[in-house]
Amino acid sequence: MATSPLQDEIEQEALPEELRFHLKYLVPSGTLRASEMQPPAEGKTIICIVSLFGWTTKNFILESKAKASELIDRVYAEMKLTDSVEKDYFSVFFYDRNHKVFVDPLKSLKDQKVPKLAKGKNPTYSLHFGVKFYLAQPRIMDQYARYLYSLQLCEDIKANRVSVDFEMATKLTALLVQVAVGDYDETKHTAGYTKPLERLCLVPATYRPTNYEAHLMEEHRKLRGLSCSKAEFQFTERARQLPCYGCHLFAAQDENHNSVLVGSSYRGISVFKEGTEVNFFRWLDMSKIQYKGKHFFIKHRSHVETEGSKAEGASPTWHRKRIQYSR
Repeated sequence: MATSPLQDEIEQEALPEELRFHLKYLVPSGTLRASEMQPPAEGKTIICIVSLFGWTTKNFILESKAKASELIDRVYAEMKLTDSVEKDYFSVFFYDRNHKVFVDPLKSLKDQKVPKLAKGKNPTYSLHFGVKFYLAQPRIMDQYARYLYSLQLCEDIKANRVSVDFEMATKLTALLVQVAVGDYDETKHTAGYTKPLERLCLVPATYRPTNYEAHLMEEHRKLRGLSCSKAEFQFTERARQLPCYGCHLFAAQDENHNSVLVGSSYRGISVFKEGTEVNFFRWLDMSKIQYKGKHFFIKHRSHVETEGSKAEGASPTWHRKRIQYSR
């Protein structure tokens, strides 16, 4: 893999081995080498270009009839994921009409709707590797898995899949800078020291004021003494409290034909309108989800307190409501 600007900026000998390994995933891989793209024997193999958390890409050559599970296992090996429990949080997926679709490990890729970058007898497929199951408490993961998890959250924020304001985005960026370069040092971190870390910045360039670098430097300075693992931990703890965290979002319309986003997550089903959560249904409160063509319906039990239900030992009163959404 090509040397990164971040690696050139930092004296890696002074960093722990674990962090040096992490850094190579913080930059894009650049132009694919010709040897990586050399056409294999006709009709026997396929090329899978997998984006790793949106930061870099890796090529995998498989037999054309190989099941997707083989690709998943090879990506796990590339990402140094060995623990069976930690593996379950991540998987390979593709986009179908801007919606995430995780590959079926029991089917071959050619039998799924994976987008092709090149057709023919030796097709090239475009896929992604990322978080499959978002957690209510990411702290239960080990440090390395939590690091990969934070890369996914970073990508979600930058792709506007998670809502965040300017101040919070700056604080989160400062935590990522703390992970990458450690404590702020006036002698080393002079003007422009964050430029090699541009890909870590969660504030779009068009929204940064002229004094943004000084603002970010001050936030980084406040984190002095925070270890790499604790900075990662704080990043995931703050990110999980953001709107749309962990949601797989789908564009839809409500029963009044208003445009909304419907998000499925570990919490339940959320409905967002103009970035604000307007409805939320816990999984435990849903008695049925029904699909009819492009329409789906939620049968939801809403809890209503009455004088009787407030009494000790009394059963709560539930009302059923049928809610319709259309794709």
